[in-house]
Amino acid sequence: MTARRFLSVLLIAVLVVGVGCGQAKTPPAPAAPADGKPAEGPVRGGRVVVALQQEPPNLNPYFINMSTGWTIINNVLQGLLGVDPEGNYYPVLAEAVPTVSNGGVSADGKQVTYKLKKGLLWSDGKPVTSKDVKFTFEVLVHDANPTFNRAEYDNIEKVETPDEQTAVVHFKEVYAPYLSLFQWILPAHANDGKADLKDAAFNSKPFGTGPFMIKESASGSHVTLVPNPNYAEKGKPYLDQLVFRYVPNFEAGVAQLRTGEVDVLASNPVTQYEDLKKIPGMRVGVTNGALNERIIVQMAKRGNPADSSKPHEILGDKRVRQALNIAIDRKTITERLLFGVSNPVGSVLSSGWAADPSQTAPDYDPDKAAKLLEDAGWKLGDGKVRMKEGKPLRVEFTINSGNKMREMTAQVIQEQLAKVGVEISIRSLSASVLWARWADGGVQAKGDFDLSLSADGPVGPDPHLFLFRFLASELPTPQGGYNAARYNNPEFDRLMAEAGKTADMEARKVLYNKATRLLYDDIPWIVLYQYSLVDVFRESIKGQVTNPWIGLGWDMQNWYIQK
Repeated sequence: MTARRFLSVLLIAVLVVGVGCGQAKTPPAPAAPADGKPAEGPVRGGRVVVALQQEPPNLNPYFINMSTGWTIINNVLQGLLGVDPEGNYYPVLAEAVPTVSNGGVSADGKQVTYKLKKGLLWSDGKPVTSKDVKFTFEVLVHDANPTFNRAEYDNIEKVETPDEQTAVVHFKEVYAPYLSLFQWILPAHANDGKADLKDAAFNSKPFGTGPFMIKESASGSHVTLVPNPNYAEKGKPYLDQLVFRYVPNFEAGVAQLRTGEVDVLASNPVTQYEDLKKIPGMRVGVTNGALNERIIVQMAKRGNPADSSKPHEILGDKRVRQALNIAIDRKTITERLLFGVSNPVGSVLSSGWAADPSQTAPDYDPDKAAKLLEDAGWKLGDGKVRMKEGKPLRVEFTINSGNKMREMTAQVIQEQLAKVGVEISIRSLSASVLWARWADGGVQAKGDFDLSLSADGPVGPDPHLFLFRFLASELPTPQGGYNAARYNNPEFDRLMAEAGKTADMEARKVLYNKATRLLYDDIPWIVLYQYSLVDVFRESIKGQVTNPWIGLGWDMQNWYIQK
């Protein structure tokens, strides 16, 4: 999708006044006594080694699109705001979360003012000022820089710095998820103040305001962090060293856990849960994130990808979609394949302040599913597969190859749907083919599928950054588009537009609930369960809190070793 088109979806008015921002704080940890030997609470000293199964190409957070890189850099660089596990924004480098009520957002929504906390220092001892915010913006929009999320900043006209503590962000149009911007502030004196950071040394060894700073970065091996003496939270971090070691695969990570070479193995598939629990001396943590495993249902006719007016021959019938939705036993899938650690869900938006708790996972009801199919004209007759006008009720289920969990999920669903007379054929494609762009013949982009299994969900607390993919304006074309289901509902589009023009957050939540209720009833996606990741910690590591919005690495200043 082009930056201009992406922004045309997101430039809607949001004036945050109270829900989802402002009051949350980083998880507190008790202060450690000077002697480092408390009966309870944090202990100073020690080293924790975290195994990561992918090495990022660099450590500039705006130049990478890998969670492993962000896990490292979140300990070094900080943003104006943070997001807590409940999805609330809280101030980090900024004094407060800007809202209309506190004067941080202008009446027309086009100006957002950030006041920086006083006394902030970079790890090299230089003061943090509003010029750093302006410099970060200049880096993000510089044509030479390989910025992954530049589209989110193209709507900013300029950043003014009336004084050293104040940065005023001027938007060309009102930008709904403005609180999600400036996740990391870069030092204006990096690279001698030149915004062209493409080949800068800063990318391999950045410095910031976070709890740690980089002591050593060895390509193909590890990154070693040590405490930042200028970190704003006095007395933290507790660890003497934090090491991120790159391991080639899961098996190598497990081997190093057993030998004591590493203490944490991050972001493992839930299929490894039982095996990881068997490693002596380890604590297994499961993060049920904001992402959900779901089936995209093709609502438009295959072979006519840019036109949603012609319904899919089978799945275009809402009764068929409803039948498939309740003929899938989510509980069996989560218990049989996911060891009961992932929760069945039914709504496309199951997490965050705008989620509707009434949109629960539907009950497994094969009898009702059979009745819906009968009503839709699909008769069982003497065979095992339902027929209508001489054609079998047969649909293709596409998954990405090499993902054992999805292969097993598809097979279980194939078995369950066969019980109500639906024949499922499973097609396995490489991720590069399934999710490629339209121009590259991407199967999902071109609509060459019936059902497609993958994970998706909000990447931050603001629901508009996620729900826009169901808008009719996002129907896939050669220029882009995220609406792979080819869902087209004018009422959904109207509710989304109204939500974007509503200042009161409670009223906005009601509108999003109505919008997701349409999706819940129309079923462009069959949502299965929360996408879970498993992290393994040595039992002696304490102070860690999971955060589904950010993942591992957001709170390592609170980690300590209980000796």
